[in-house]
Amino acid sequence: MLKAFREVVYVVPEARLLLVGPFYPPALENVMRQVIAEFGLEAAVTITGQVTFEKVGIHLRHAAIGWVPLEPVAKYNKNIPTKMFEYMAYGLPQVCSDLPSTRPFIESGPSGLLVTPDDPKSHAEAIIQLLQNPESATAMGKRGQSMVASHYNWAQMEPRLLKLYAEVMAN
Repeated sequence: MLKAFREVVYVVPEARLLLVGPFYPPALENVMRQVIAEFGLEAAVTITGQVTFEKVGIHLRHAAIGWVPLEPVAKYNKNIPTKMFEYMAYGLPQVCSDLPSTRPFIESGPSGLLVTPDDPKSHAEAIIQLLQNPESATAMGKRGQSMVASHYNWAQMEPRLLKLYAEVMAN
């Protein structure tokens, strides 16, 4: 993440990265802070730590891009990141690692860009593309927001989940 963002700041010096939430394991925060200092990104990267749910929305309203830089490991190949849907709901275009868990939801182009998970350069290029093309980025964000309104919401998912529960309980 920080290797990619260093490339972003080189091309777009005014770019800022806000890391919201706790680190797991907690010692990772110190490692991140060390790398931030090593890369000279102290003015460009802010770490908030854990915040209340309400503050997440405040941060998302001020963001330009949602970024899901997951590594290609077993956990992330299966787990669907909630943050993708939060980003969509707030109308943010996304840059996401191209993984089996993200691919069905982020079709490269309509609501975000899928990139090679373990290639910082591809993440950086996608972020730079969105930052340098705000009209295109805004259109992507609006399409993602529309997808949440029409498909990825509780009203749409509740019947499917209840059907699944009924099938599991019947067996």
